[in-house]
Amino acid sequence: MKKLFIVAALAVVALVPAIAQADIVAAGNSVKIDDDGSANASFGGGPFQITNLSQPNAWLTFCIERGETFSYGQTLYVKKVNTEAVNGGIGGPSPDPLSYDSAFLYTQFRNNVAGFTNGVHIQYAIWRLEGELPNADFATLSGADQTAVNDLLTAATTAAWTNLGNVRTLNLYKDANYTQNAQDVLTMVPEPASMMLLGLGLVGAATAARR
Repeated sequence: MKKLFIVAALAVVALVPAIAQADIVAAGNSVKIDDDGSANASFGGGPFQITNLSQPNAWLTFCIERGETFSYGQTLYVKKVNTEAVNGGIGGPSPDPLSYDSAFLYTQFRNNVAGFTNGVHIQYAIWRLEGELPNADFATLSGADQTAVNDLLTAATTAAWTNLGNVRTLNLYKDANYTQNAQDVLTMVPEPASMMLLGLGLVGAATAARR
């Protein structure tokens, strides 16, 4: 029986890298956003580094909507970890559901998958998918940028995701009363099943140790 628990615990440990990818953030937290150090996309986009001021954690993120504003280093407030942007930005409905293709691209970027590591191109592609980079603006990009973005869009279409996976939006506000919309950005949440298995595995390991 002891061996069985140990094997189960070891199997769960293998899930930890996927769980570690998840960001520590919740409604009611305060965060700040900074330039990640790379060249930002035209039209004021990401990638950005977001830092949770309530529960120390930081990750790379992207704007979902254009036309929403914030300042680097400004304290922003998380109203909800959501599946949609609260504002339609310059395109799309309001609220604006996050597309499955955007979730696919962000997941590949966060997992550092080859071909999905250029954050500027990921931002352009997400904006195209969310209706935030119309043809007139897209046409102002260089030919190389347009080709790279179109390749990403093709990859997302080919992947044909039918859900958001672990990707969610953070609805951010400039005030703690949530009256001044700031921006909607991306985050990764843990899989409920993985968290449950991790808990069971740790309990099993503790039981085995006691025995």
